[in-house]
Amino acid sequence: MDIIINHSGDNWGYVPPASPLTSEIGPRYREFPDFYGNPNNNETKDWKTAWRNEQQSLFTEHSNQVFEVHDGVWPKELQDFKTYTRAGAGSLDDNDLGNEHAQHKRTDFYSLKDFALDVPDTLPFLSDCFKYWIALTDCDGFRIDTVKHISLEEARNFCGAILEFAESIGKRNFLLIGEIAGGEGNQDFVLDFTSLIQRNLKAALDIGSDKVNLHNVGKGMMEGSIYLESFKEESKEFDSHRSFGNRHVSVIDDHDHVMGEKIRFSAEIPDGQR
Repeated sequence: MDIIINHSGDNWGYVPPASPLTSEIGPRYREFPDFYGNPNNNETKDWKTAWRNEQQSLFTEHSNQVFEVHDGVWPKELQDFKTYTRAGAGSLDDNDLGNEHAQHKRTDFYSLKDFALDVPDTLPFLSDCFKYWIALTDCDGFRIDTVKHISLEEARNFCGAILEFAESIGKRNFLLIGEIAGGEGNQDFVLDFTSLIQRNLKAALDIGSDKVNLHNVGKGMMEGSIYLESFKEESKEFDSHRSFGNRHVSVIDDHDHVMGEKIRFSAEIPDGQR
């Protein structure tokens, strides 16, 4: 199951001081520890946050006025603006992967709203949500989206909670794969810190150069041995234990296209030959 704990949908918006709800804008990023609505900063304290309705229009600042299933956000535990970072729109580029307050970890994900996972109860509640989905669907693993954009400790804590729950109901090999954008270096860094004692992430979704090679092997444009060579310890390309874990997960095609040509797998096949 593909899951996201870094951000929610675009279920609320920022409203400038003394403006009607219709005056929504996407404000610039505020560095930690500032945020929009911060009572300790005169520049941001009077900003408002307002929920969207089913038509995607802002309709109320007050969570006790969210009644309809398609308005605001559900479950009700997420109807507290303290659950969100509220830092505005910044850069998603890598800037100090190990810094839990780095911009790429606090900014909204374009229009999608960043969860404040460091606020008490936010991460435990999201963990409970996904324990529920395990129980409901009987799935055997998660592909965790945007792992690069949450802190290493938060990633480890979430994975630990999920694995403990899964084991308690008999799933002793629950698979946790992290989607870590930015190439092999980022995958190695995050996986090294989150797979300690093999209790957390089990693998990184390899969307780096291995994905490009696998794409070409699948089309018959490259020998399969070239792809397999990257898993040999004596390979010149080897610079991490990432490829030698008990699980390696790659794809021939992905919607992000972070490396290689930005084409889908079947895009070069002539019409009539699909």
